[in-house]
Amino acid sequence: MFKFLRLYNKWILAVGGTLLMIVFLAPQAIQTLSQRAALGGAVWATIGGTDVPAEVRRECEQELQIIEALSRAAPTLAITDRPEHWYLLVREADQAGLLGGRASDLLSADQMEVLFQVAGRSQLVDQAVGKRLAIDRLLLMYQGAAKLSDNRLRRMAERMFHGVEARVLVIEAEADASVEPTEAAIAAQFEKYRDIAPGGEPEEPGQPAFGYRLPDRFKIEWLTVAADDVRALVESTTGQDGVALFKHWQQHAASRGFPSPEPGQEVPEVVVEDLVKEKTTETLDVIQRFANDQLLASWRRLSLRDGYYQLPATWSRDRVAFPDLATRIQSEFPGLTLPAYEAIGDRWLTTDDIADIEPLNRAQTSRFGNRVMTAATLVGAIQEFGGDPVVVLQAGVAGPPLRDQNDDSIVLFRITEADAARPARDVSEVREEVVADLRRAAAYERLKSSLDTLASEARTKGLLQLALERGRELPASTRVKLDDPRLLAFSLQNNIQIPRASDLPVVGAHKPTIEAIIDHALSLPPETPAAELPVEERVYTLPIDEKMAVAVVELVGQAPLDRETFNDLVGTGGVQAMLIGEELADTEQNVRDVFSYDALATRHDFVLRVRATQPDGEVDGEGEDEEATAAATTGS
Repeated sequence: MFKFLRLYNKWILAVGGTLLMIVFLAPQAIQTLSQRAALGGAVWATIGGTDVPAEVRRECEQELQIIEALSRAAPTLAITDRPEHWYLLVREADQAGLLGGRASDLLSADQMEVLFQVAGRSQLVDQAVGKRLAIDRLLLMYQGAAKLSDNRLRRMAERMFHGVEARVLVIEAEADASVEPTEAAIAAQFEKYRDIAPGGEPEEPGQPAFGYRLPDRFKIEWLTVAADDVRALVESTTGQDGVALFKHWQQHAASRGFPSPEPGQEVPEVVVEDLVKEKTTETLDVIQRFANDQLLASWRRLSLRDGYYQLPATWSRDRVAFPDLATRIQSEFPGLTLPAYEAIGDRWLTTDDIADIEPLNRAQTSRFGNRVMTAATLVGAIQEFGGDPVVVLQAGVAGPPLRDQNDDSIVLFRITEADAARPARDVSEVREEVVADLRRAAAYERLKSSLDTLASEARTKGLLQLALERGRELPASTRVKLDDPRLLAFSLQNNIQIPRASDLPVVGAHKPTIEAIIDHALSLPPETPAAELPVEERVYTLPIDEKMAVAVVELVGQAPLDRETFNDLVGTGGVQAMLIGEELADTEQNVRDVFSYDALATRHDFVLRVRATQPDGEVDGEGEDEEATAAATTGS
């Protein structure tokens, strides 16, 4: 028997392997063929009483998968996740005569290359993006239909691109310590804004952006093995080893540009420096591996759930303490200065605070693929703050070893406590902030009541003197505008969004204030130079309620939009695109209603007959989708 097996072992393996392959693949092949057969005879929907085959749905699903993949890089591409909605949008664009070709007919080769890199190189990508662009043209056509008259375009452009040369002094209200808010006022303020993030959008337009929701917070400890200390250790050993130095000289004389070595000649300093630098890097790597192994040893016995360690109640004493790790490192590498241990455990930190903590503000790692991740990024990705499928970190467990981007020092860190973002539990957690806001609000009311006085002082004393008396700096005059033609052209050409409005002192690109400055300038006689205007029209004040500040403005000059620039913008579609963007906030709901699935289904007499593909690839049985039918017939 064994002799027979040895004699025919190759034939047996070949035949047996083929049989196994058939057994393994046959069920999958049969299932695939049955699905195709089912799709081939299935009716997905009817449109105007005409059957729409299931193959159409499959194509729509594939196209939507491509759009979804691309939308991860460009979120504005996402438009729907329903194949039937996608089908109707494409059909509407086709009936409007907008479905004129593939994406490669409309985009440059470089743009197509970017698409292929994200979604894969196939004709289906070209086709899907071409349809998505046609849908965009459909929406733009609807939004701009019968609205973009020449006069309207010019009026809008004249305001958006009008430049106002002005000196702007912004005076912020400062909390008045003499004001003592009542407990009732504190409680009311806290309850109203407890679940609003500070610095976010105000609850009501024109109101200050109060907020007392607590951000992600943490406490941290870290250990630093300084590169300079490792270099000193290397210099005391390798740097004094004449044999190693001469060998290094001989090995690398030609490749590293060293002078030719000769017996009895003193080793050049450049050779010593090169070897010390090389050995310092090697030693840092060895120390990093040793430290990481020490930390890993305490984790190996822990169980995992969803990629995270299940930490026992005794973990705070079972884990390797960083001061102990520092001692172990020094013992393993005799002569090395004891690594520095630091911790912040007496107060809560946010990821923004890391920018002020050395060396954490320079520490980074590239162990997660091509992404260089900083300490702040890693902290923000811990499990307690929502987690990251790529960066699996958690409080209580040391993060990956980091390196100082300046000198390659090793930085080990561990989050000791974490508190995820949440509303404040009670006023005691944010009492200081609530009281400060109430005091500042009271100060702002007084400041706002003195607008006329401030304007009068600015007119008589000048903005510079007013700034000195108020302890403020007066910036040089600035060009105030809502938009910039050059930046708009660049934005449209490269399909990116970049800030284009002017930055004002203190309040930044605060649109209501910029609009007020421009509208005031446009209300003045255009033929009169600013210097010849009455001082009351040149110097004025503006309240900025959202920022609890007052702007004192002095008009210096104006730079209206010229005809040549306007014609260029119209020719490239810049003004039209901007006008649609400006009006989108007002028309968005209308556009959403007109091109919703329900509205499209009613318009095209579309009724689903087969539901969507199931996760296992099977198709639900035929039969009218009652919910879709109701939606299509009622338009609800």
